[in-house]
Amino acid sequence: MILLPIGRDDAIIQRHAWVSYAIMGLNVLVFLLMSIAERGPSVERANSDWKATMQFYVDHPYLRVPNEIQPLVSRKVRSLVANAQPPASMLPSQIRGEQQELDHLAGHLNDAYHQLPLIRFGYLPAEGGWMNVLTSMFMHADFMHLLGNLLFFFVTGPFIEDVFGRPLFVLLYFIGGIVATLGYGARHPGSLIPLVGASGAIAAVMGAYLVRFLTSKMEFIFIPFLFRPTFNFRFFLPAFVVLPLWFLEQFWASSTAESQGAGVAFSAHVFGFGFGFFFALLVRFTKYEEKYVAPVVEKEVLWTADPRYTRALDAQGTGNFELAKSELTSLLKDQPQHFGAMQLAVDLGRATNDWRVIEAYAPRLLARYVEEKDDQAAHELINQLAGDRHERPPIPRFLARAAQYIERTGDHDWALMLYERVCELEPTGSNAVPSLVRLGNLRKLKGDVAGARVALTNARHHPDCTEEWANNIDARLATLA
Repeated sequence: MILLPIGRDDAIIQRHAWVSYAIMGLNVLVFLLMSIAERGPSVERANSDWKATMQFYVDHPYLRVPNEIQPLVSRKVRSLVANAQPPASMLPSQIRGEQQELDHLAGHLNDAYHQLPLIRFGYLPAEGGWMNVLTSMFMHADFMHLLGNLLFFFVTGPFIEDVFGRPLFVLLYFIGGIVATLGYGARHPGSLIPLVGASGAIAAVMGAYLVRFLTSKMEFIFIPFLFRPTFNFRFFLPAFVVLPLWFLEQFWASSTAESQGAGVAFSAHVFGFGFGFFFALLVRFTKYEEKYVAPVVEKEVLWTADPRYTRALDAQGTGNFELAKSELTSLLKDQPQHFGAMQLAVDLGRATNDWRVIEAYAPRLLARYVEEKDDQAAHELINQLAGDRHERPPIPRFLARAAQYIERTGDHDWALMLYERVCELEPTGSNAVPSLVRLGNLRKLKGDVAGARVALTNARHHPDCTEEWANNIDARLATLA
């Protein structure tokens, strides 16, 4: 079974969480690079040296294992050499020579061990190193380790970054990770097992999240059977329930499972979470968010109208349509996706029967509505510009886009009429062949085989019909034979 966080109830942030995105991306990139490195010669060398050293030790079980490779001796090897004594016939000089050989092999093994990616960039409490404190925060033991960390970060990090601001969030994340790493090192000062993973820093973010978003609800997915991931349950839990329970679990495990060599740095999670919790309390106490972050966010997210748009609105209000068009043309040249300007330009085109303006901006506006899945606005625009099914407005490019959209909605009668208009208005050009083909398909769908054959034949003999289109049309015509 597996339980994973996948979101929250009101997953809305005011600004893009660029720092969070960068951290997640960097973790994935480092994982991919380390996965490649772990297939390199350093791993092969370490395995070879380990086998040679352990075999020599098993063959000479009475020798002393050098301290630097003690953590590398497996339980199986220790059981094979337990309480072994040298043969009575061996001379001390022979034992010293064999010990020197084992020491020599151990030295090679130790060097190879420290060239392994996880050892080279992970944090070994017995050896320390500030660079390793930082690099270990981007290392992960396997894919599930990475996935679990990033999922918890995904449902907490962007929201904390949004309310704390990017500089303060960077401090929280990295100082939290450092505190978690050093806290684990203080509990296990002699450990030569590498500490890797972003979980300490992410735990700090989770601690801050508990303070800042106490009552928010986090969404989880529960998969009881891994071989049937489609059979799952989704549910919400408030932060003040799930995060304290998670912390208590980590605290309990840090004093039980961790001491028994569980392979998970539970105490790092405890130190990180505690740091993030008190960090957020300090932010709340000093009112840092209200004093420094909120004004910046407000300035960034508040929309300020372009003066050309304002002048165009004023000109429209006074009936000076030409001035309004001039201002909008200038604005849309610099900002082609300016939503309000596109809407106003189409409105002005309709008010003045300027089909050139409509043909220039209505297709963009329709594409924007479709992109934002605003079906009601898309239908209203099409009805406004092509609603009268007996008129032939000279806007073939817009009508072609409208026909494609209407066809996707399932209204084949309306789409067929729109394609017929396009074929009449634009007998040549980029829309001609595709519109004839679509017209043929819809006629066939409506049972008009003869009409379908006419449309497809016209498309086949059209001057703009490419070889690719020709093959496609031939195949369609063959189905009508």
